[in-house]
Amino acid sequence: MTTVILYGPQGSGKTLTVEKIKEAFSCSGTVDEWREGASLTPNAIHITNAVPKTLPAGVIFISVVVI
Repeated sequence: MTTVILYGPQGSGKTLTVEKIKEAFSCSGTVDEWREGASLTPNAIHITNAVPKTLPAGVIFISVVVI
C-alpha cells in the first residue's frame, strides 16, 4: 500500500491532478485538507497546503510547483 502527501499552495491545481496521481500510485482514497498530526489513511492521497515538518517512514511526498 502506498500513502502519499500532496503539497502545494492554494490554487496550485492539487485537486485537479489528484485523480492522475491516485492512478499513478494505485491509491484508492483521497483525504482533502490533511494537516500534520492528523492520522494518515493507508493507500490514500492526502492533500495539504501546509508543509509537514516531519514525514513518517514510507510516505511519499509530492510538492506541486507553480511557475
